[in-house]
Amino acid sequence: DYDGTVSSLLVEPQRTNLITYSSDFSGYSQGTGTITDNSTTSPDGTLNASVFNALVGVPNFYTRFTATVGLSYAQSIFLKKGTRNWVTFVKSSGSGFAAWFDLENGVIGTVASGFSANMENYGNGWYRCSVISNATITLPYFQVVVVDNNDSTTNSVAGTIFIWGTQAEQGSYATSYIPTSGSTVTRVQDQY
Repeated sequence: DYDGTVSSLLVEPQRTNLITYSSDFSGYSQGTGTITDNSTTSPDGTLNASVFNALVGVPNFYTRFTATVGLSYAQSIFLKKGTRNWVTFVKSSGSGFAAWFDLENGVIGTVASGFSANMENYGNGWYRCSVISNATITLPYFQVVVVDNNDSTTNSVAGTIFIWGTQAEQGSYATSYIPTSGSTVTRVQDQY
């Protein structure tokens, strides 16, 4: 893992991306919005990121994954500002909101009790946003909503954000991205 000045080993534990389609959003449910795949360059340098066209109302997209109640899960996605910049993650139970993220200024807004949140800058306007919490149901939502501002739950102006690379993994933090294309994928523990 080279940061420009020193080299070090990036050693990660075994993890499984429980989202079966990590970058193909065509099968995701969408509320007051539409997704167009292959619309811009993703953090991996290829034209494979999607645009979410958020309409007025509660524009969201979501999928589900299988979890064990009581265990900790990290849910993450790469996001980039289009014409809209605030998003929130819905709680995994589908009731209420977990955390808000400002994609223009790279800051985390309100975080609900029982959740933690992280936002990592990947350059070129991309941020990897993640929330961590204990699962309360066996089929949690992975749901992102475009909103007006921090603590808002609706969107009053139609606009866009860019999306790529969803991941849900059992653990207390998000590890490096594991691509999937139809099934869960496990990355084995690094050995050194």
